[in-house]
Amino acid sequence: MRTNYVNKRSFGFTLIELLVVIAIIALLLSILTPALNAVKERAKRILCSNRLKQWGIAIHHYNAANDDRMMAMNRRNRGATNEILPTGGIVHRWGGVPFPCYVSTIQNYPPNLEDDDDIQTDEWNAWRINPYLELMDKNYDENGIVTALVTCPNCSGDFMQDWIMYDNWISPNGGFDFMEIAYCYWAGIQDVDEEYRSVNATRYLTMDVPSPKRLLMSEILWITGDSPSGMGYRYNHGKQGWSWNGEAIGAVGHNDVSPFPQATDRGQLFGDGRVTRKSIPLDENLPTYPDLLELISRVNDGMWNGRDSGWVGDSQDMSFF
Repeated sequence: MRTNYVNKRSFGFTLIELLVVIAIIALLLSILTPALNAVKERAKRILCSNRLKQWGIAIHHYNAANDDRMMAMNRRNRGATNEILPTGGIVHRWGGVPFPCYVSTIQNYPPNLEDDDDIQTDEWNAWRINPYLELMDKNYDENGIVTALVTCPNCSGDFMQDWIMYDNWISPNGGFDFMEIAYCYWAGIQDVDEEYRSVNATRYLTMDVPSPKRLLMSEILWITGDSPSGMGYRYNHGKQGWSWNGEAIGAVGHNDVSPFPQATDRGQLFGDGRVTRKSIPLDENLPTYPDLLELISRVNDGMWNGRDSGWVGDSQDMSFF
């Protein structure tokens, strides 16, 4: 009797076949991941530019509702004083140093009672712009809640909330009357002392009224600190991501105090509502600390991005445009 043997073949993968498949998948991922990351970053830049455009629309509506009188950049944080007028009113005299990335959070600020260029009458104020662009909770004074509009999509919204909460309520120096946001507001540059601005500031930044050819806002690019150990950067789009350094509790896990940061580009809002992106060549990038010392020792046109660059601020805090 003949027995028929059936050759049963295993249909599983051999080890070699499995390794080949894994190698192919790894190769595809290595090719596709940079492209996917580039698309993701491009989407963040588009969203960031859209947020700048929303700021521009809100500023336009505010100006229209206030006899075309626009607010000037924040200068409240340092060297400012209140003055009681003979009429009994109180006005706030500007400090010397501008802080373009700060927005005041003082409600019901007294109106101008005297025509004096040295008196700050309408500083960049969160409560005044809030009806046109909701950037803070109506109970902000009690809960410190802000919206995503105060930051760039490339940053962490939770971090910005922690940062603002820390500065205003938790810090030993808390109770500040401003919040720091991821965008700079440049209006009122003509009232900034010459020692606190580069020679191009009054050429490129907004004065009393918006201009189609002048910057009204831009993404933040700020150098802060006055020593190698304390100096850091704020910027939204860099080769290594975003940088928002600090020693505050709110900044834990988000510090980047690299002495050689590399920013790539940033959005710029002009007076006519137009938003463009300005590239920052990596071979002409942000200044190092020695560069910063040279920068503050002489009047010049800025130390990064070649021509058409400039700064506003002092030796400790410089915002670049």
